[in-house]
Amino acid sequence: MTEPTGQPVHLIMLDISNEMPGRVADLHSIKDDLQFASNSAVVYYRREFEPESPRDEETHTIVNRALWSAALSAYRRAFTTGRSFNRGEFRFNLGAMRESLLSAEQQQAHDDFYDVANQHIAHRSSDRDRVLFHACLNPPPFPHGVDGVGTILVRNDGPSKPDAENFIDICRIFIAYAKQEIQSFLDEKNDDLRSRDLNQLYKQAEVQAQEQQKLIEKMNARAQ
Repeated sequence: MTEPTGQPVHLIMLDISNEMPGRVADLHSIKDDLQFASNSAVVYYRREFEPESPRDEETHTIVNRALWSAALSAYRRAFTTGRSFNRGEFRFNLGAMRESLLSAEQQQAHDDFYDVANQHIAHRSSDRDRVLFHACLNPPPFPHGVDGVGTILVRNDGPSKPDAENFIDICRIFIAYAKQEIQSFLDEKNDDLRSRDLNQLYKQAEVQAQEQQKLIEKMNARAQ
């Protein structure tokens, strides 16, 4: 197809996404993930080892996407349940505190953020990520015809300013709750220890130090 002299041709976009095999869409998304991984590594290298490299718009976008993805991934982990650090115990369910700590609006925002983290970030499949498949049709005055086909990945790289502010506020609320609970435990344990036999506590500490020293010596011997 030839363009009219001096006139850009605006192709007509026809959505035929329902005709694209799922395998192709999956590969498109997988490729994007791998490209993002590569781009992130390149940006890291530039920032770490080439501090004088210019900060172009592409780098800015990649860093923003990486930071938001990392934020959502870490947020999601905070609300996962399962095995605790202590064997045989279940992990503390912070999500059970959402109603008592958050307003109704913040609870809805929390659910939205968690959904994005669970689908868009962890599993890379949600309504925020879509692969569109289009046929480009010749516009008038050209004869009817197909100029070509192509795919477009529609992606949500980061939140709006209000969403980001809301996310930060919610995080701070949960962090404050966690700090308060931790400090309460420490205060109680401090009082408990001070009421015990101090001589016995010192003996236990001495035994532990000896066991630790033996372990260190054993590890050093293996390393030689």
